[in-house]
Amino acid sequence: MSMTEEQIKKLRTDIAAIDQELIALIAQRRGLSRKVAQLKYENQLDIRDLNQERNLLYKLLNQAEELGIEKESTAQIFHNIIADSVKTQYDYFIAQQETPKKQSAVAVLGNSYSYSAIATRQHFNHKNTEISLDYCQNFHEVVARVCEQRVDFAILPIENTNSGDISEIYELLINNDLFIVGEEKLKINHCLIGSPGSKLDQIHKVFSHPQAAQQTNVFFDHNKTIQLHYSASTSAALNELIENPNNLSIAAIASSYAAEELALPILRTHINNQANNYTRFLILSRNILSIPPQVSTKSSIVFQANNEVGSLSQCLQLFQQYQINITKIVSRPIYAQPWKEVFYLEFEGNVQSNPVKSLLLKLETLSSQLKILGSYPAAISELNH
Repeated sequence: MSMTEEQIKKLRTDIAAIDQELIALIAQRRGLSRKVAQLKYENQLDIRDLNQERNLLYKLLNQAEELGIEKESTAQIFHNIIADSVKTQYDYFIAQQETPKKQSAVAVLGNSYSYSAIATRQHFNHKNTEISLDYCQNFHEVVARVCEQRVDFAILPIENTNSGDISEIYELLINNDLFIVGEEKLKINHCLIGSPGSKLDQIHKVFSHPQAAQQTNVFFDHNKTIQLHYSASTSAALNELIENPNNLSIAAIASSYAAEELALPILRTHINNQANNYTRFLILSRNILSIPPQVSTKSSIVFQANNEVGSLSQCLQLFQQYQINITKIVSRPIYAQPWKEVFYLEFEGNVQSNPVKSLLLKLETLSSQLKILGSYPAAISELNH
């Protein structure tokens, strides 16, 4: 081994040691966050202190700049760390409302390295419960597993910042008696993954889930010789590589995590149309979730306005009247009633709070159908700094 190789090996060893220290410190920080949550719960204090979060980030950004580290990089790192702390405290408060299970089963699409599986592990990472994943071939099967009481939870992707809403999911929410008990936002890094020994210029056929294909169509616009073939899931796309290891002309779109798990080469990373590509997942249960008032909460409902002039407008004006912010509204057709629609709506607030209860009572009088899908902790997307 040359002197240069020995020096690089030594430096990599030093870097690995620092990385291990960072992991230990993050775990220690999370433990302290739980202690903070306990004190806040016992003294009925709010979980989030946005001024404190802003001041902390401001000091860290200035310190990073003095050390020659870009503010943007520091902001991204500590946004995730602070978000982890907030989620840890949210879950502590919610756990005091009920007796959490020591183990929970979750139905997901695909297998252990699908995006749904990654989002599930990310979501339950803060909870005091071990999870086992029940893998399904399609979204209908995922929901059926919960309805049939074969699992405790289901996780479903509902929208992506690039490709938009997944219409099939709204039908499942409307037509099944399940409640939303959580949401999770996962940053998506689509990679082009090949068989061992393959190179990008050899690829003629790529397998992908339709959503992933839609989120990477610019890549295919610039690579006209590559044919795109749809698969039922990201996992199914990767199975094409596993079942045909000697075919160097095929590839699949999946995460870098999947490539690492399967020891497959990444031919091109970050082939998303947009760099900031996020998918939002919903966690479903047979039981509604009870959330303490200190937790920042969202709620979801489905309603059909009465068949009268101005009825829909009156329904929506109720939210302005009660000063409740609507964060999402989607219309869906009623298949048995042509030209009629139901509306899926998300808003800030807890269905157990008095203002929301009053709003829903009035909304019911203006609706021919009203279904409460539940309240759940809002995903931490930004620090509002």
